[in-house]
Amino acid sequence: MIDFPDVLDFGPCPVKYVTEKPVIIRNLGEKTTKWNLELPQGFSSNFKEGVLESGKNQQILIKFYPIEAKMYRAMAKLEYDKLSAYAELLGQGQLSNVYLSKSVISME
Repeated sequence: MIDFPDVLDFGPCPVKYVTEKPVIIRNLGEKTTKWNLELPQGFSSNFKEGVLESGKNQQILIKFYPIEAKMYRAMAKLEYDKLSAYAELLGQGQLSNVYLSKSVISME
C-alpha cells in the first residue's frame, strides 16, 4: 500500500509560471511496489513512475503551470499493485504584475 495525499492545493499562482509542491510517497506495504502517476494537463511531475521498497519513501515534485486566470480542479491517479488511488489537484491561476525594476544602471 502506498501513502499519497488526498488533496494537493497549490493556492494562487501566477499565470504562465511553474509552481512546485514537494510530495512524499510512502510504501506502507510488506513488499516492493512499482507505481505509476498520471497527471492531467497543466500539472506535471519530475517522476511519473518508480519502484518503492517496503518501508521506504520518495519525494516527488508536482508542478502546476496555469495558462489562464481561472480556478483549476483536476484529479491525479496513482496506480500500484493493480490498485488505484486518486488525489484532487487544486490551483488558482492569477494575473500578476511582473516587471523588472532597477534604480541604478551602469553604463560603460
